[in-house]
Order: sequence, then C-alpha cells, then structure tokens
Amino acid sequence: MNYNKRKADKKRQEYDFIDFPNAYFKSCLKQNGVEAKLEGTLKLDDSPYILIVCTVPVEKSDAFEKAMRDLERKMLICGHNDYPEFCASFFKEMEYLNNPKCPDCGSDNIAEIYYEYPKLPFFLKKRFKKELENKKVILRENKNTSDDENDMWHCNECGCEF
Repeated sequence: MNYNKRKADKKRQEYDFIDFPNAYFKSCLKQNGVEAKLEGTLKLDDSPYILIVCTVPVEKSDAFEKAMRDLERKMLICGHNDYPEFCASFFKEMEYLNNPKCPDCGSDNIAEIYYEYPKLPFFLKKRFKKELENKKVILRENKNTSDDENDMWHCNECGCEF
C-alpha cells in the first residue's frame, strides 16, 4: 500500500502517501474526481520519493484510495519497479514509530524523546507543540555522545525508557 490513512474529523480525512517529485498523483486524483488539500511534502532521505500529507472530504475517501491504487500502477508503468516494496517498508517502519509498546509493562501510552527541538516544516510545528502538551513527546537536554546510549521512547505509565 502506498498510503497511510490517518485521523479524520467529520468533514475531512487525512492521508500520507508516497509519490515521485513529478507529482504523478495529480492526474490520478483528477481521474477519480478527488480534490485534495495539500498540507505539506517531505523529501525522503536516500530515496527518489517524497511523502505528501493531504486531506480529502470524508465522502471522497473511497475515490482517493482508488486513486492511490492507480498511482501505484502508474509508478510501475513509469519504471519505478521498487515503488511497492519501498512503500511497504516505509509504512511498516512508520507503524512501529507511530505505535511503540513499552517492553516492561506493555503500555502504548508512550512519549517520543527528543534531545533538541526538531527543525520541522511549518505544517508540522503546530502538531509537535500539541504533542508536547499531550505528553506524546518530551524534550531532554542530556544527550549522550553515542547514539546507542540514547533512549528513543518514554513510557508514561511505568517510566521505562527504551
């Protein structure tokens, strides 16, 4: 799958999906009668692909998902043979990063640890501040010199860091 269905409100559904910088997705959305509001793009390191965050009207979710299947076919036709495997690997890693579990107590009430305020695109800054307030992320100043010694997660239930 080349997209990730995220949160929704009563009117709009949020998605992340992977495309090529040529923006193949635009013609796929148009063919399926979907108008998406782009929230932002992010170049993926060591990859020719970009991550796009958008919202669509809730009633157009099925048409959007069909457009994403069309996008995958278009990528293969255009010679991006690694696209399906890249997307599967990327979103599998994102699932773990978005839903870690505590190794001690099994809780999913987890905060991500940051050792400095991250440089974020404008469309993610507000979300990051809200996650700080909701204890989904915490900031620390005492970063160890070796990346192996730095914990990535903090359990809000038992205090375990892993």
